[in-house]
Amino acid sequence: MIKLIIQKINSLIGSSDGYDGYKGFIFINLGILVLVLVLIFVQQKWISREREALKSVIENKKKLENNEKNESQKDSKKIGKKKVLERKKRLMYLQIFFVQKIN
Repeated sequence: MIKLIIQKINSLIGSSDGYDGYKGFIFINLGILVLVLVLIFVQQKWISREREALKSVIENKKKLENNEKNESQKDSKKIGKKKVLERKKRLMYLQIFFVQKIN
């Protein structure tokens, strides 16, 4: 594979002695191109891992918020029931108090 690439480059440039600098220039550019492609591939993998991590964090946060909402609703229902019971007790005491005052 590498020999084939070298032959293609030689055929493009020519084999005279004056063009050896161009070979080095082409090899350096090919090396840079390969490095850039590898970095793009690594970056895409890193981004996909980070995206998955963020999605899981967001899902966990939503679950916690839903649990807190459900618990607060249950607590508010309990508090509401307690207030109703307290009001009924007060009314009963007031009724008893007024009945005793009348008698």
